[in-house]
Amino acid sequence: FLSMSYELVSPRILLCPQDKARFKDFAQDFSTTNSLGYAHPAKRDLATSYFVNLSADEVNPQSLLVGDRNIGPNARAPAYSSAVQGAIQIGINSAWSMHPSNLLHTNVGHYALSDGGVQQVDTKKLQNQLKQAADAYGTNANWFLFPQ
Repeated sequence: FLSMSYELVSPRILLCPQDKARFKDFAQDFSTTNSLGYAHPAKRDLATSYFVNLSADEVNPQSLLVGDRNIGPNARAPAYSSAVQGAIQIGINSAWSMHPSNLLHTNVGHYALSDGGVQQVDTKKLQNQLKQAADAYGTNANWFLFPQ
């Protein structure tokens, strides 16, 4: 998100209003020198509520582009954002985490597709979208980078 900071009015847009655990850590600006700036290494992940799909491309309109960070291997497990460092390939059976440490929305989450569409969906629809992307664009379609 830092690379597109010139397109964003404020780093607050990178925090979901429902992400109460991170909302206290919002970044004031995009500076590197300010310890409250988004570019400060200690702030970036704490000031971000969304994953980024590293393989998203506008020529693949049904691939997920960004979405809520609370995706996990299943609904009871902690979200990948609480444990995974670096990019990982998300399986088509992943789910919105209902684990107490990652609860953002009740049984739903939000994502944006590469075609610009934004949706609020339940786990079944998330899994369907992950499968559609994998079927259409290959096994590398679902490589996500999560904030820690």
